[in-house]
Amino acid sequence: MTRLGASREALPGVCAAIASSPHLILEGVSTHFASVRDPERPRQQVALFDEALTVLDASKLRPALIHMANSAAILSRFETWKTMVRPGLALYGYSRSRVAGVAGSVEVAAPLRPVLSWKTRVIALKDVPAGQAVGYGGTL
Repeated sequence: MTRLGASREALPGVCAAIASSPHLILEGVSTHFASVRDPERPRQQVALFDEALTVLDASKLRPALIHMANSAAILSRFETWKTMVRPGLALYGYSRSRVAGVAGSVEVAAPLRPVLSWKTRVIALKDVPAGQAVGYGGTL
């Protein structure tokens, strides 16, 4: 997804900087899948992440927290289960995910239940004129 982190080329330098700093401790590393539907891209990302872990290890950096599995990967790509997983949408009971596997694309479902539900009652209705500021920050 190219949001945060170090590129493959920059990683050795980043590792050297962290390893040489008496004030930094690398506690965790992660990656995030944009999608697990395509069979090849997640495999490539797993391989690159494992390569990055090798670079970290060679730099004597051994973070305890290593995670890459989001909800869809938890259900379909067990090789992504490192020391942690990030269940995200699965916590809200969403379990259906179309993922690409060895035999093609399959629907993966798990018997999940939401960890919470929202319940409320309408306590007031108001007519507000157009342009009237409403709520915190005076949103129009």
